Amino acid sequence: MKKLLLKMISAVCAVALSTGLIAGCGLFQADAERDMAQVVATVQINETITPKNIYKRDMTAAFVAYGYNYVQNYSYTTSAAYKLILDNLVNNAVIVQQSRYELAEKSATAEYKKALIGAEERKTSIENLYNDGYLYLFASDEEKAEFNKTTKEKAGTTAYVTALNKYVYDLYKDKTDYKANYDAFAFISEKDAYAAIATAIDNVNGLIDSFASTDEEEDEHEEYSYTVRTTPTMEAEEEDDAKLLEEYKAKKIDVSGDRAATFGKAKARLVNLNLIGKDETVDGKETKVLLSYSYFNDVVKSAADSAIVSVYEQALKNMSDINYANATAENKDNILDNLWAQYEELKRTQKAEYDGSLSAYETQLAAVGENTFVAYNPRGGYFYVSHLLIGYTDEQKTAVDKITSDKDATKTSIQAAVDALASEIVIEDQRASWVLSNYGTYNGNDFTFSDKYVYDTKGELAKFHGKIGEVKTYKNKDDDGNEVNLFAFADVKAEKIPYADFTKLAAKYITGNDGEIVLNTLYDGTAGINRIDEEIFNRFEDLKFAFSTDTGNFNNYLGYVYSPITSKKQYVSAFANACAEIAEKENKVGAYKMFMSKEYGLHIVLCTATADYGVYADKAAFKADLDKADNKDTVAYLFMQAQVDLVTDTYISDIAQSFINEYTKDGATIKGSKKLVVTYNEQAYNDLITE
Repeated sequence: MKKLLLKMISAVCAVALSTGLIAGCGLFQADAERDMAQVVATVQINETITPKNIYKRDMTAAFVAYGYNYVQNYSYTTSAAYKLILDNLVNNAVIVQQSRYELAEKSATAEYKKALIGAEERKTSIENLYNDGYLYLFASDEEKAEFNKTTKEKAGTTAYVTALNKYVYDLYKDKTDYKANYDAFAFISEKDAYAAIATAIDNVNGLIDSFASTDEEEDEHEEYSYTVRTTPTMEAEEEDDAKLLEEYKAKKIDVSGDRAATFGKAKARLVNLNLIGKDETVDGKETKVLLSYSYFNDVVKSAADSAIVSVYEQALKNMSDINYANATAENKDNILDNLWAQYEELKRTQKAEYDGSLSAYETQLAAVGENTFVAYNPRGGYFYVSHLLIGYTDEQKTAVDKITSDKDATKTSIQAAVDALASEIVIEDQRASWVLSNYGTYNGNDFTFSDKYVYDTKGELAKFHGKIGEVKTYKNKDDDGNEVNLFAFADVKAEKIPYADFTKLAAKYITGNDGEIVLNTLYDGTAGINRIDEEIFNRFEDLKFAFSTDTGNFNNYLGYVYSPITSKKQYVSAFANACAEIAEKENKVGAYKMFMSKEYGLHIVLCTATADYGVYADKAAFKADLDKADNKDTVAYLFMQAQVDLVTDTYISDIAQSFINEYTKDGATIKGSKKLVVTYNEQAYNDLITE
């Protein structure tokens, strides 16, 4: 489910600076008089909460991160952009503080316990953060101030960081409760704590990269212009927390070799942008100490605050009274009654609309997806087909034109002549651009696509069917910031696949068994189902993405809608006729046919579902799908999830907006006190907001 609260709060200084902007833009001039440590606003929603100071440097960082874009692209004045930024920073602080407060106050309730980390997990997290030397990064300003009163170590040195790390550890090592003013690691998982650190590490490395020379010999590779073929939209698998934690812990700041000097340039730029104080120094004995620079430390804290908001949001979602999947046995009947009532209401609404409008009904069928349903099906004979097309070459188009222009030709003779062209169809792997884009791995001979681009990673189509030549290697960073070896391919050519081989390959991908597809033969579907098996559907997707030239059918939820009323006018006759043959089959779902059309070339259509696959006759049928162990592809489950998303998103949005409205209105005060919730220091920012 999407993180609604995180979408509502805007980017703050934790957002990584645009490398192009940071390296080359002259937005700001060094100003010795400007004090970026000035507090522009203070937020404190409750007296149990530690006040949150918003600094001028936060406004500057946010302007570089996203405010400048509003000026450049959305006609904002600079003052208006800074006003938006200040409002966002205040709203951010309100939501983060309210999240902390609610989590602390309600930590004993079942829903909040489930969202929060337990005492043992917290202990493990603190121990590991301490032993790795990162715990100090989460220290609050108040904790640092107290530490600074007694320490003899100089800020920015390894000794100072080591001592602060121990100080924070001693403060928290025996705590098992939750207080609103506790540091972030007391609320979030070890994985999220290290994710916050990894964000800052990526920020440092990315900043160095932006200043690094781009003409080093090992990085030279010629760029080629090409259009990337559409890729499948796969459902993201839940990532393993243990694996992610391992990846986050493995991240290191790289200042080896010339990168140390490069970091000096990057730091100078941050100073020039007033994001790091001119007096800030780091002794450089340990690279992790680099994170003690104010900007990078802010990155860690802000990322951790975002994780706190996510924990609070999860607690709110746990309280949802319509989530059948998470309900206790005694609540399931009530939730089922509620869901079924909503489903029947949708059915009544659609009945009123579809009974009088064929167009409305067919339009809705075409729009069906994971969040869009047809609960009322007034007409029979409708179904969905997935479509693969291998188009004619220019020479074949000319041959077809000659066949169809013969004045003595009949429909029968034309179709026979067109069918004869099937064995001459040029069948080639269309994924050369995926190879050029490095969407997989190259072993010196074969290019194998990753599981982000093919469903069957062990099938024949997991590899590119073609030849690769003129290969050069170069280094780059992957999405996680890790250095990887990539390839620049100057010569990628698909092999022509013989028609007979293709018919065998297609048959295997559709059925899972050896065999071949015979032209103009209608193959039966599976009895008793109204939606195709997911494995078969995905294998056919692999076949389409490898060979099909009908890109309009890519990532189309169930495929094209066949209408017994309008399809003959919408589709070419060969396509409509093939679908009409499927319509006559008792076992439609899974039925398929390969045929030729004079207009386009070689087609395969596969029936994926009947139009009534989402229609439930009664509550018992609806419940049966909800209770299935593998229910996530059933309409009942998807309908339930859509209702949960709608209700909880509305609830969470209302709560968040109420916080902001309550605490940021003029004269808002802390309950039981005359102290303002938000206080502004206009003198600190009146040079930024002049209007």
